[in-house]
Amino acid sequence: MAIEGLALAVGSRLTQWNIEMRIAARWILLGTFAVSLLGLVRIQLYSGTIYRGWDAQFYYALARSIAFDRDVDISNDLILTPWASPFDPDKDGSFREVPRRADGRMQSKYPVGMSILEAPWLALGSGVRDAAEAAGVKFRNAPGFTTAELWTVAVGLILLFSLGLAALYRLLLERFGGTAALLGIFAAWWGTSLFYYSSVFPFMSHAVSFAILTAVMVLTDRLSRGERLNRTLILLGVAVGALFLVRPQQAIVALFVFPVFVNVVRRHSWSEWLPGLLGGAVLGAAAIGLQMAFNFTQTGRASLSGYAAGGEGFDFASPNFTMVLVSESRGLFVFAPVVIVALLGYLFARRSIPAFGWVAAGNFAAQAYLTAAWSSPEQGDSFGARMLADNSGAVAVGVAALFSGLPKWGRIVVIAACLGCVAWTMRQLLRYMAG
Repeated sequence: MAIEGLALAVGSRLTQWNIEMRIAARWILLGTFAVSLLGLVRIQLYSGTIYRGWDAQFYYALARSIAFDRDVDISNDLILTPWASPFDPDKDGSFREVPRRADGRMQSKYPVGMSILEAPWLALGSGVRDAAEAAGVKFRNAPGFTTAELWTVAVGLILLFSLGLAALYRLLLERFGGTAALLGIFAAWWGTSLFYYSSVFPFMSHAVSFAILTAVMVLTDRLSRGERLNRTLILLGVAVGALFLVRPQQAIVALFVFPVFVNVVRRHSWSEWLPGLLGGAVLGAAAIGLQMAFNFTQTGRASLSGYAAGGEGFDFASPNFTMVLVSESRGLFVFAPVVIVALLGYLFARRSIPAFGWVAAGNFAAQAYLTAAWSSPEQGDSFGARMLADNSGAVAVGVAALFSGLPKWGRIVVIAACLGCVAWTMRQLLRYMAG
């Protein structure tokens, strides 16, 4: 009877804990969404527009083409942009800065995933615009580029990011506890370039890529526990395929998941994992095929990357780590010193870091190397180390692990360090936005 009573008490407590986790994750979701919207409103008031840039406009033009024209020719879409200065500096309507295909049509070298995710939100925004116009509201820009449509897409992208951050919080909560989880996501979100590309300028692909990488972390955790292997492997194939379509270089995270897979499946019969592995592989290959087909329509070459057509690539023998890590304009440690705190977590609390943390850290390191080896490691006009913002989940794990493994005085030091690092990064962000 005593054992049964104990079991009931434990079961009741676990049920209560699960309910508390769900409630906490919902509050994180709502809080993230609210703060991100405030950031978006702030930039609207500051600069007068939430839509600008170079890469982001190609993503959005393709989304408009998919949603409105049902094709992938952006020529009649990009030319309608309300922010044409990067493409038409002379303002003569020539759009001479835009690369062209052999037939003279405008060409896009960018991955299609971001556009595919934007298209449904743009279709919804089109309905919002129609309703507003029926009510007598006048819009200045062309359909697809009105305030109603741009804000609908922006809100949709922020929602996707918020779901990712809430999922990361719940993942950390299960492993390290509530305070550590909160500190981890605070450091990762506000202490890196992720805040800018999620809550100030969401039309870039980094925040969406972060959310998908968080899904990979969640699925890796399930995989390491041996939970529903076939289903988990299929979902991993979907996640890695989505990564390839949004940010192709991030798909190499699969290499770091593979050792976890091998360690788990050797303890299970093939029927528990082989169908899932094959299904996930097929779905991942389908994503690659889709991107290659799009690249063929744009460049005439069925390549893995549209960048290759322009002569852009990697010099793996001479990576520019100085630019990526310590330069005044892009340096990771200069703009996001909280990464150093996370590194201390991987060093001193390594035994408490779960498999998904090491997968995230390995991919972070690989992305730093790829960025350093890229033909343009400076990555144009951007805030800080934006190419590594996607991998901020690894920062959250390192900070949470370090905090949870220390006595009270040590935790106070970590909190102070994170606050100082975040304050520094926010200062850098304000300087960047001030021009």
